[in-house]
Amino acid sequence: MQGIEQFQSGRLKRARLMYDGLTKAALAEMINVSPSTLTKWEDGTHFPQNEAIEKLSEALKIPYHWFLRPIPNQGSPLFLNRAKKRLLKAPGDRSNEMLLNLSEIYHIAAEWINFPEVNLIESLSRTEALLLTHHQIEEIASKLREHWGVGISPIQDLTKRIEKSGVIVTRFEIGYDDMDGSSAWINDRPFIFIAADKDNYFRSRFDISHELGHLIMHKNLTQEDKKVRFDLLEEQAHYFASCLLFPPNAFIAEANKISIESLTMLKKRWGISIAAMIYKAESMKMISSDEGSRLWRSLRYRGYHKCEPYDVETKPEQPVALKNSIKLMLEQGGFSKSKIIDEFGLKKHLEVLCGLASGYLDEDFGQIISMKSKNTPSSTNATNLHKRQGELIKFSRD
Repeated sequence: MQGIEQFQSGRLKRARLMYDGLTKAALAEMINVSPSTLTKWEDGTHFPQNEAIEKLSEALKIPYHWFLRPIPNQGSPLFLNRAKKRLLKAPGDRSNEMLLNLSEIYHIAAEWINFPEVNLIESLSRTEALLLTHHQIEEIASKLREHWGVGISPIQDLTKRIEKSGVIVTRFEIGYDDMDGSSAWINDRPFIFIAADKDNYFRSRFDISHELGHLIMHKNLTQEDKKVRFDLLEEQAHYFASCLLFPPNAFIAEANKISIESLTMLKKRWGISIAAMIYKAESMKMISSDEGSRLWRSLRYRGYHKCEPYDVETKPEQPVALKNSIKLMLEQGGFSKSKIIDEFGLKKHLEVLCGLASGYLDEDFGQIISMKSKNTPSSTNATNLHKRQGELIKFSRD
């Protein structure tokens, strides 16, 4: 029997990769088909029938019609993932697919929502990026601070400032402690994913600064550049993040006596971790290798390599642009929740990528009480109801 030819094979692969660790064999077992059949659906040599698409929809918690929607042209983005190299592929593949979905969500929302124009400093050419020095990275971070008008002061609510610069940001748990983030330019719009697994304010600020560094410095590199120079690109983005969060001149002025105690005080003011400042002091040659080793030993001895002061009580910054867009469409755009799901073609992943609470797009989400269904009220009851409109109904404390 012939399958549904409108089925988009690329969407099946994207849907599977969005679920961490879901192999073809595992998904095939979930919907009771052979792995070879699923492979044929993914590579587009065969099309699933209606019943199979319904099973895929149910198993992956993705609306049926999403699998039939043509995939927009998103080019061949250069994804730069902040993670340990040995763990890069699995979480990297998932975060890449999430960024592609994020791009699609943004473009759909942009039909109704006015997002900020991209307003960053100019990205480097490939030649400039390949010849970068630490001094040049310091100048790039300083130029961005000047562009933002923040001088050498601490940057408050960095995520909001980045969103106002036209970068689309998402933050969610990916399931890998060693995966910190990912970024890419997709159709001339920058996108950033930040892993929320560690739930750490200071770590998240560094991660988003790191990804912003990739977007500015490494936009025009090639896939081969990424493969050959992975460690160098990570080191460059790392140094950019430290310079953006704590400008070198300010660091020299305020960290003239470097100790765990002094760095702890600076951490709260500048929003950067003690570990990142030790790394910064080493990179700027402000301390010797022996002094650096003593600081790292002291950090571990105090248990700060696992949890530094202020980590627990300081809540991470959250992106709000996409969340507010969905809420604006619901509250002022005349959209129902079912219309939102129909328009975007997603529900669960729309909630995840936009930072909405799980179940937010359920029709009855947040509904605790409702009006009783009764026959036409008596004139007395109707009068009493009219009189009590706007009154606060008090609950018994018994």
